[in-house]
Amino acid sequence: MNDKGYQQDTAPSSASASHQLRIAIKGPKVGEPRVSASDMAAIIEHTQSALKKVSQVLFCKQRKGKRRDPEEIDKACELFVVALERGSTVAVMELGEQPTQSILFGEVGQESLGAFIEGMRGISANGKPTSLPRGFDRGVMKSISDLGKVLSHGIESVSFFSSTGIAGIEAHYDAETHSTIRALLAEPQEIGHTSKTGRLEILDAHNKLAGSLWEPDGTRWICIFNEEHAESIAQNWRRTVTIAGKGKVEDGKRIIEVESILTTDDEFLSTQNQGELFAFWESVSLEDLARHQQVSPAPDLDELGDLWPAGDDPDKFLDFVLAERSKRRSASNGGGTE
Repeated sequence: MNDKGYQQDTAPSSASASHQLRIAIKGPKVGEPRVSASDMAAIIEHTQSALKKVSQVLFCKQRKGKRRDPEEIDKACELFVVALERGSTVAVMELGEQPTQSILFGEVGQESLGAFIEGMRGISANGKPTSLPRGFDRGVMKSISDLGKVLSHGIESVSFFSSTGIAGIEAHYDAETHSTIRALLAEPQEIGHTSKTGRLEILDAHNKLAGSLWEPDGTRWICIFNEEHAESIAQNWRRTVTIAGKGKVEDGKRIIEVESILTTDDEFLSTQNQGELFAFWESVSLEDLARHQQVSPAPDLDELGDLWPAGDDPDKFLDFVLAERSKRRSASNGGGTE
């Protein structure tokens, strides 16, 4: 055991009370101390998952500029069952080995455990918080929501108590808390007014005027336009633009309700000033398109050949294309031969 009182191996010591977490389970189908093994396993599994995700938010996402090892942080939040107590059913757990760089990291396990219980207590006490608690994100909320499945198995509440050195850290998870968390997960995450620059493409006007904006890093934003944007969309389709509007994340999708579109494509601006912009639906010859896009012929065919994947046979690809064309022509001619 080192100066901090931690064991050097992974398994915790039952004497390490400062790292303990107690989970009390109450309900009509919970005896003293008797509970379904599958329910107990589910409660511990989802609690463990939520705790580790809290630690990742606290020590990997929020503390930039310091070197951290996600695996070491996960290890510091590993829970070990050391006892079952009577009363209701109470599982006593302890944290695993803590990082040796405690000065740099802080007390990873204790801080994560404290943030988890404080966050749970805040959600259950405040009904519907306006923002997620410290250390919480949608991943943490999802793990806690999954824990709530046991509430339909004759369990009325799951209580968490931690002796992390701060008196009275206790939180309760019941049907009301579960409903609050589900509501928070279902609600879109409002980003507020934002602007994004990228390539505008994949227009969809079947249900509403919408398109996709692709940022340089591959992030996709679904753009919801107004009718007044129709002409600007036609001019800027497949060009680089800056779009401003109200942003949100809903069901994992990034959405912007567009207020304005600003062209940032230098080539587009230059041709627009010269009066050479092609109409949106106008057919353009290959020569005019190449001139418009300032594309020059390839000086060396070997350069084009280098772009072809090494493992692919171009002759087989050409045979495939010709065979597909033949099938389509045959189908359009009523199945007759050419």
